[in-house]
Amino acid sequence: GFNAVRLPFKWERLQPRLGRGFDKAERTRLSDAVKALRKAGMTVILDPHNYAYYGKDRIGSDAVPDSAFADFWQRLAEDYKEDEGVQFGLMNEPYDVTATQWLASVNAAIAAIRQTGATNLVLVPGTIWTGAHSWEEEREGGANGTVMLAVEDPANNHAYEVHQYLDADFSGKAKTCE
Repeated sequence: GFNAVRLPFKWERLQPRLGRGFDKAERTRLSDAVKALRKAGMTVILDPHNYAYYGKDRIGSDAVPDSAFADFWQRLAEDYKEDEGVQFGLMNEPYDVTATQWLASVNAAIAAIRQTGATNLVLVPGTIWTGAHSWEEEREGGANGTVMLAVEDPANNHAYEVHQYLDADFSGKAKTCE
């Protein structure tokens, strides 16, 4: 009865150089997968599986500024803005970044997506692996539950994405999660 699929991919494979076009083979591979899933009646959630990093550099750093993250999402939104059955999961499980810095990255990406005319649903993760258990936990840079309320979406079509593993340390690594 499931009707949605998170389609994970590595940002570096799709866009080998920041600020440049997508790799043609990877773009085709992603497009073919999306088409097959859509043909099967599935909603597709595009999911860069990078944990708020590009290679070894964190989004929001000098090496990977928010503008690079925005550029990536603008290019991807251009490809899928006509298909409301494609949703944009901004990033899988960001960590090692403050909520305030991550909010700046999120807002830059959403602004770039909306500049394309895309109205697709945007799934907004928090930091700390976007764990539901820690959503309201105060940390340096604030709690996701407070800071992420300042998401700016001109289309007002976003939702917060949280993940929750049910073992004692919320890692999903314990045998109870197998």
